[in-house]
Amino acid sequence: MRVAASHVGLLVLLLASTAAHAQRLTYRGFERLPERQAQGLSGITHVGDGAYWGVLEREAKLVQIQIATRDDATIASVKLGEAVRLAKGSDIEGVAWTPSRPDMAMISTESPDVAEVSLQTGRRIAALRLPPPMEKIVQNQGLESLTYAADGKTLWTANERALVIDGNPQVPATPFLSATRVRLARFDLIGQSFEPAGQFEYQTGGVHGAGGQIGLCDLAVLPDGRLLSLERSAAKGLSGNKSIRTRIYLVDVTGATDVSQPPYDAGLVNQTPVKVSKTPLYDGFVCDADGENLEGLCLGPPLGRERWAVIGVVDNTDGGLGVSKPALVSFELDLKAPPTTLPASQPVTAPVSNVSGAKHSG
Repeated sequence: MRVAASHVGLLVLLLASTAAHAQRLTYRGFERLPERQAQGLSGITHVGDGAYWGVLEREAKLVQIQIATRDDATIASVKLGEAVRLAKGSDIEGVAWTPSRPDMAMISTESPDVAEVSLQTGRRIAALRLPPPMEKIVQNQGLESLTYAADGKTLWTANERALVIDGNPQVPATPFLSATRVRLARFDLIGQSFEPAGQFEYQTGGVHGAGGQIGLCDLAVLPDGRLLSLERSAAKGLSGNKSIRTRIYLVDVTGATDVSQPPYDAGLVNQTPVKVSKTPLYDGFVCDADGENLEGLCLGPPLGRERWAVIGVVDNTDGGLGVSKPALVSFELDLKAPPTTLPASQPVTAPVSNVSGAKHSG
C-alpha cells in the first residue's frame, strides 16, 4: 500500500508538472526601438509574414514594422517602415487588422471611439456604434484594447479602468492590492458593419506597490476564441521607487453574465454578475528590474502545434513615471495542455540589437 500510494503521489506530481510546463507564456526578451520613430508606440497588430502595424498615439500615425522571430519566439531582427498619417484623434491606443478587410484597420481611442481607417490614406471609413455604458468612461481611462477574431467577424475592445457607472474612484492613485472592474465589449459583423453583441465583467489583479493604478491595456484573440489580456500596474513603493508590473492572463467568457442587459447596463456597483474566468500566464517586470510600460499586445506567427509568438510594445509615455523607453517585447505561448497553469517564470534574454528604420511618410 505504501508503494502504491507513493506511485499515485508521483503520478499526480508528474501530471501537475506536465500541465504547468505545457501551458505557459515565457518571456523571451526585448528589442529597443529608435525613440524618434517609435515615440508613443501604444498598439500593435499582426498582418502576416512578419509584417505588423503599430500605432503612434501622439503623432496619430500607423507605422509598418517588420519583425523576424526565431522558433522560440525571440526577436531576430526589426525594421521600421513607412507610416500612414491619421486624422488627429484623442490618444489613439489600439489597432487591429484582419485579412478579410486587408486595406483597412480598426483603431481605438481614449475618447472613447472605435473607427475603421484606410491603410493607404489614413482616412476614417466608419465609426462603430458604441453601446451607451461604454461611453461613460473616466478621462484617459478609455478604450485601449482592440482585437479581431481570426475569422474577422468578431471584434473586442474594453475600457482601461472602471466606468463611472461601475464605481471608478476617479483618484490619481489607489492603495496596494486595489483592483478595477472593466467591461469586455464584443461586436459581431452584421452585414457590412459591426454591432454590439455583449459585454462581460473582467476584474483586474491588484496594484503591486504602496499606491498606484492598474488597468487593462490590451486584448488578443486566440484561434479558439479565448483571449489574452494584458494588465499594467504602475505604482510607487513605500521607499518612493517607481515600477510597472506586467500581468498577462488567458481569458474565457464562457458562462459569464452579459452585463449589457438590465440591471447591469445601469452600472455594476452593488451587483454580482458572473465574471469572465482568468488563468494567470505571466506576472513580472519586462525589459529591466523596475519594469516598463508594456501597453500593446498581439498574437504573432505560429511556432508549431498550439504554439505562437506573442509580441508586445512598450510605450515610453508612461504617465510621468519615467521608467520606459520604446521597445518590442516577445513571449512564447504554449497551449498544448488544459488550463491548469501556474504563473510563468521569467527567463530574460539579452536584446539582439538588430534594428533598422526607414523615414516616415504621410
